[in-house]
Amino acid sequence: MDTTITRRELVAGATVAGVAAAGLGSVALADDAAYTPGTYSCQTIGIDLMTVTITFSEHAIEDVQIDDNETRLVGHAIIDVLKDQIVNDQTADIDVVTGASVTSKAVRAAARNCVAQARGEAAPLPVDDLISPVPPVPAPDSWDYEADVAIVGASLAGLTCACRLAESGMSVVVLEKESLPGGSGRITDCIGNYGGNKFIEKGYFADEYHDQDVVDFFSERATWSVNTDLLKNIVVSLRETWDWFVDEGATMAAMGDWGIGAWWGCWQNTDTDGHSGNEPSGNTGYLIDWMYDIAESHGMRFLMSSPAKALVSDHGQVVGVYGEDPDGNDLYVRGTTAVALCGDSFQTNPKMLEAYGGLAAGVKSGLAKGTGYVIRMGQGVGADMAGIGSFAASTSMPVLPERRAMLPMRRNYDMINYLLANPWCRFDERGQRVTFVETDVLEKLGVWEDMIDDNHRQCDQDLAHGDCFVVMDSDWLEKVQSNGSTQFRAFTGSYASQKIDGINCPKCSVDPRRGANIWFSGNGIESNFQDVIDEGGIVCADTLDELAEKLGVDADVLNAAVKSWNDDCAAGKGDSLHNYTAQNMTTVENGPFYGARVTPGLYAAFAGLKVTPENQVVSTGGEPIPGLYAGFHTAGGIAGEHQHLCPVGDQIGSMLASGTNIAKSILGETWETI
Repeated sequence: MDTTITRRELVAGATVAGVAAAGLGSVALADDAAYTPGTYSCQTIGIDLMTVTITFSEHAIEDVQIDDNETRLVGHAIIDVLKDQIVNDQTADIDVVTGASVTSKAVRAAARNCVAQARGEAAPLPVDDLISPVPPVPAPDSWDYEADVAIVGASLAGLTCACRLAESGMSVVVLEKESLPGGSGRITDCIGNYGGNKFIEKGYFADEYHDQDVVDFFSERATWSVNTDLLKNIVVSLRETWDWFVDEGATMAAMGDWGIGAWWGCWQNTDTDGHSGNEPSGNTGYLIDWMYDIAESHGMRFLMSSPAKALVSDHGQVVGVYGEDPDGNDLYVRGTTAVALCGDSFQTNPKMLEAYGGLAAGVKSGLAKGTGYVIRMGQGVGADMAGIGSFAASTSMPVLPERRAMLPMRRNYDMINYLLANPWCRFDERGQRVTFVETDVLEKLGVWEDMIDDNHRQCDQDLAHGDCFVVMDSDWLEKVQSNGSTQFRAFTGSYASQKIDGINCPKCSVDPRRGANIWFSGNGIESNFQDVIDEGGIVCADTLDELAEKLGVDADVLNAAVKSWNDDCAAGKGDSLHNYTAQNMTTVENGPFYGARVTPGLYAAFAGLKVTPENQVVSTGGEPIPGLYAGFHTAGGIAGEHQHLCPVGDQIGSMLASGTNIAKSILGETWETI
């Protein structure tokens, strides 16, 4: 079972005594236990690929080595503690650490496999190649759970689908691999809303709202590669989902009108410390918990910490899900009417990124976890793929020393990247200047949407160059406030307060129309800037030569890039070839100097299982697979093919809408015609 022990407690208690003090029990090796002496390895995936290697004597675990690339300050921080626990307690059944559950579960699974190999209890499990379809398993003699619908994943799509089905009287069982519902949805701030609903009457566009306007806009933006019929259903279902939120009493707040009618919503915390308040939560965690409570109130069953392993097939028909309970025992869940796959995408799976991610194969840092396993389950029953090459990433994420995996989102790095994406001196390892991306599409769109488009196009520039370097001088704070009106220009003060519809939004800048509405944790950007320096994401040096050494770039290359930049600044003409203006080019001349090696951070891969407009999974033969559905981002295609922009309603909005799509399809409801 998972023991609730925080990462801070474990890291602080890195010795055996410290581990014991944290509450970890010792599991003694049985007297008759015997291993075949030797070294056994198992490859697995946590946040990224890792290999666990255990050396056994005849009666003991002698040594554990873990080759990992986990997040430096999260999963990687507990690796040594987990190794020590395996050796000192002589067991692979280590406890799951709160805050680093993905890493600790991956280590535990791999260690169990090594023990099984050493004991000869079964044939060694094959190393997962991370990309092959997961074949279905036959129906069992008896089922552990039966319901009208079995759902894989308590994601925003899975929760929305489950709530709508449960309210209609259908029984639902959800398998969720994590101990909490919501998945990566818990780290998001807002959900897109395109108007025409009960929450906000004004539409996304400046003129009168029509669903067809949204369909036309996103179809054109995806160069007409998106399935228009699917897009129409998602647009309608997204609006209906917002109406359902209002009807059910969800407490929502508008995050501001960015320029022209582009409203977003977030959920307020109305149950903190036993009393209601009117401060926005700043993330969708409260929405997730709210939907979880609604589903449970209608009798829906959640099987938490219970990962799905394969679909169950009976004479070619998908009839259920095979999984594993928290203790590692087999678990069979039957879906008499349908099975819905609402799990992860493949942001942290390098093999699937290479095969389906297009340019995303070059992304070195992930902002959302996703192994693609649920997609592979669908492929195992013959499902086709859609949305190949489409993804969304956040530009200018600092690369931490020796770490190229998941970065801590919704903390310092989440908005420091927008600071680093400003028009600073930016170049690649050859010293070639990197184009600064700033578009002007404000005729119909709000400033926020413009910034999102710029962000994705800057990611393409960075990917084309490999790692990029950003260099600033000691006057960076003053210069970011004066180097031109850019969509990446961050709000650099401490929290300001703004009243929107009578709700106090302390995270909003005083005037969102003046630029991107960006907020920072702590006491403002200077505090966050120093935090990232302390963690190694930004380096500081008294000289440019010293800065080059710390960044790992040739000193001659850096000095030449800075000199060329300063010469163009002095000429006062800008650099039209690389889209810099005289106004937004500022010199790098006063030490100390600051720099960062930056890379795009992937937060959504939009390739996934091909689905019909009703989100029913489609086979490679082009026919719907009876009873099998998929929500985004297990499903693909909502962003079109080879697109690097967010789909309708942003990626969270498309997930919610797909859950509504699935529920309506299973219930036999119809869509209103656009």
